[in-house]
Amino acid sequence: MKLDHRIGELIAVGASVAAGCQPCLNYHVNHTLESEAGQEEIKEAIEIGKMVRRGAATNMDRFVAELSQRITPSVHGTNDECGAVHPHNKSQKVKMDKTQFSSNKLKRVAWGLLAILWGTTILFDFIPFGIGLIGSGLILIGVNIIRAMNNLSIENDNGMIGTLALAWGGLELGRPFLRQLFPSADLDWVIFAILLVGFGAIVLVPERLRIRKAGFGESHLGTKE
Repeated sequence: MKLDHRIGELIAVGASVAAGCQPCLNYHVNHTLESEAGQEEIKEAIEIGKMVRRGAATNMDRFVAELSQRITPSVHGTNDECGAVHPHNKSQKVKMDKTQFSSNKLKRVAWGLLAILWGTTILFDFIPFGIGLIGSGLILIGVNIIRAMNNLSIENDNGMIGTLALAWGGLELGRPFLRQLFPSADLDWVIFAILLVGFGAIVLVPERLRIRKAGFGESHLGTKE
């Protein structure tokens, strides 16, 4: 089942804001207006895109901070009196290069699988849209699992987007059930609302757990003192 043109353009508006692509945003806003979408709908899509972008930026800042703590002060090695690079630092640089190579290789494989999946989904009408979304979610989450198994850093955005894709795909396939629950509602907006709630939970729950953990640590230290 294909998305309504208006809903598709609204999603594209939010995605353009999240990606920071000004030409994309201008293009999709114009097409959204042509699809008779209301200004309030466009503003809401823009706000959602801004929220996603802020969440991604926060996760990136956190990742950079954690990465900075793991990086050795001297990556290129310490020069001995004769000007040679210390063997330990050289081997550490080689290890980091291999890690980066493995990470890039996983990304290329994931993009290739996503391209094949969506090309097939678009090409053959009998493949439900929800199947494409579920497949995308499995690919993104699977990449994170492989990264964890190979001691590579997990990309939080992959987990978040993968989870939302799985949920969206399940909701698309479950439209008959949703129709029974919301007989008079526009199911596109019902699915959109459910995904918003899910996104909010994904963003807030980990933060809440970190706050509780930090509070527990401080109270535990206070008790020891």
